[in-house]
Amino acid sequence: MGVTRPRQTGEPVLLWAPLCAMPFMLNLRWDAMMAPSEEPKWAVFMLLMVVLAVAGAMAIYRQCRRAGPADAPVLSLPGLLFLLFFAGLAYGVTYAANPGEGWNRLAFWCAGGLTFWATARMARREPEFPQYLQIAITLTALVLCLHFWYGFFVDFSDPAFDKFVQFSRIGHFNFTADVLVVLIPLLAWTVLSHGGWIRGLAAGFALLTTGFMLLTSGSLGGMGGLAAGGLLAGGLALLRRWMVHGHAGWRPGRRGLLTVLAIAVIVAVAARPVYQRIPKTYRDQIFSRAEWWTKPRAQDLNQAQALPPLTPLWMAMMPYLGARTPMWASTAGMVAEHPWRGFGTGSFQVEYTGFNKRYPLFRDPETLGVRIKTNPHNI
Repeated sequence: MGVTRPRQTGEPVLLWAPLCAMPFMLNLRWDAMMAPSEEPKWAVFMLLMVVLAVAGAMAIYRQCRRAGPADAPVLSLPGLLFLLFFAGLAYGVTYAANPGEGWNRLAFWCAGGLTFWATARMARREPEFPQYLQIAITLTALVLCLHFWYGFFVDFSDPAFDKFVQFSRIGHFNFTADVLVVLIPLLAWTVLSHGGWIRGLAAGFALLTTGFMLLTSGSLGGMGGLAAGGLLAGGLALLRRWMVHGHAGWRPGRRGLLTVLAIAVIVAVAARPVYQRIPKTYRDQIFSRAEWWTKPRAQDLNQAQALPPLTPLWMAMMPYLGARTPMWASTAGMVAEHPWRGFGTGSFQVEYTGFNKRYPLFRDPETLGVRIKTNPHNI
């Protein structure tokens, strides 16, 4: 008896457009230094939004024509909340300080929302989608990792190499932990899946490399968040297996144990020589925090005319937030003044400067004069 192949959805654009865009979204930059080199990524993102909008509208139209009254598409509660969120963003543009920037930010949000919707739709309707996603993740990470090791063995030896770049293609100054804390679990999922030894080997190589990237970046928040998320996800997975299979669910598979053991051995053997290969400039900054060089004294705080909300909290968190302490403090003032509507979509950089000047003892070193580098993602 032959094996019946699952029926395909007939929506190849929704399936392949996000997967094909993924390598470009992670690796495409003019240079590795500063955030203004993001324009190539945003161009790909906007093109992806247009493609998904057209393909998604056609797919829903065909589904409505084929479906009977009982099978017609319905809007679920999560879908309604999803649409209300975007309606709120669109409403925020109407009272934003800079409507042009508001529309710009709204477009990025819509692109992300359409990508999320298309991915969720394909995950439900396309049986082989997880395999396609794992292949795209592996290829994307391999490009990033090969560039990393090339820079590790070649760029460091160049006397003119800029130490602040760290040959990163996903963030300026160091490897952006925001990206790595998402990419590393996806690679671990790919390694532990039954997708063939070639895919598993490639994903394992990328997993080890991205783990070392996160270590080199010195992001305590990224490492702590990844560890906490891993413990939570592992605990939930074990609980689910125990509820389904009883006590047998607590026994991890042999492949998973061998994979974890192999990765641990490789890390233990390679950590010391790789660490020694890093120039002292980088070794010194691992696990270090950017210091806030204008931190206020207790006497100044007692005499200050204006202090941000939750000042004791920000002072206590200073050893962990470092140079971002004044960013959090000024943003707390913004939230306290407009807790419900905010200042409008895309208005952060316009309004943030005024609040930063309102609290002289919490002046942001990244916002000096007209040069504003602080963004919402820094909070």
